[in-house]
Amino acid sequence: MTFSARAVGPTLVLMLLSFALIHRDLGGVALAADVAVAEDAAAADVSGKYDCRGVGVNGNAYKGEVKISKKGHGFHFDWQIGGEQYNGIGFVHEGRISVSWVMVINGMLAHGVVDYKIQENGTLEGKWIDHNAAAVGTEILKPQVRDQATI
Repeated sequence: MTFSARAVGPTLVLMLLSFALIHRDLGGVALAADVAVAEDAAAADVSGKYDCRGVGVNGNAYKGEVKISKKGHGFHFDWQIGGEQYNGIGFVHEGRISVSWVMVINGMLAHGVVDYKIQENGTLEGKWIDHNAAAVGTEILKPQVRDQATI
């Protein structure tokens, strides 16, 4: 039985990645994806408070505040928008931060995802969608300027 290099190559790579996932703590085997996520998070620490402005899936503008806190290899998000609280968890990868969020409205669970591009000035420019997937909203998070006298 013979195998072509094309057929064996991807299979071998998948087998090695599976082995690394299962046995990454043995003999110093490290999974490249774990290292990349850790490096991305260290390079782009987005922790802090932000002013939030966006346009919802219904076309209405909104504003609020977001607090982002470091959590392991990721970040915890707390949005306060129009008297409503949203919570999420996300991670940085290749200059973007992807976040899954959830909130409760009238006893019902609402959830969605947002993907932010991290700008050089620290602003996060994102697009989001909720569980209804009716339309895509936009959101911009601008870092709040801290008063140097309070630091």
